[in-house]
Amino acid sequence: MVENRPWLTAFSHLVVILGVLVIAFPVWMTFVASTHDQETMLRPPVPIWPGTHLYANYREVILNGYGGKVGSVPLAMTLFNSMVMALGIVFGKLLISIIAAFAIVYFKFPLRMTFFWAIFVTLMLPVEVRIVPTYGVVANLGMLDSYAVVVTVSRQVQVTDAVPQWNLLMAMAMLAMLPPVLVVIFMQRQFVRGLVETEK
Repeated sequence: MVENRPWLTAFSHLVVILGVLVIAFPVWMTFVASTHDQETMLRPPVPIWPGTHLYANYREVILNGYGGKVGSVPLAMTLFNSMVMALGIVFGKLLISIIAAFAIVYFKFPLRMTFFWAIFVTLMLPVEVRIVPTYGVVANLGMLDSYAVVVTVSRQVQVTDAVPQWNLLMAMAMLAMLPPVLVVIFMQRQFVRGLVETEK
């Protein structure tokens, strides 16, 4: 029997609301910063409401890149690069995983369980463990500073002779967040089904 405790329900809702606010506030401030000009962002206090430069800022980063400086890459190109690499990695991993799973499940061969546990253990390794080996592999393949490894938003912050243009950086960050957010929104039913479905 489930007890009806209004105070507990109210407290639970309050915790959820506070959690949403804590998570959503940085995203809101990123959006706000992307709608102002550089002078406003450098002048205290920091605005908390959208400005009037939304179209100009987003058009600038999409078509010309970060501030239109020499060597800057339009964000439209970097997003396309990211899409190509992400789709290639996803389909490649799916293909390899399906073949490996099929072989381990349906074929009897020596060291079958050893290979299974080796694959399983590597899936549990955190990303930090793989950073240095991944860099070494990319360097040995001659892929540094190439199409395949273009990381853009974080690189633009590292300026030595000028103040970062935070309004353009925040516009780039918002556009970079958009693809994964859309995937979560439109595929949330599939995500939930994968977590709660008992028949595997």
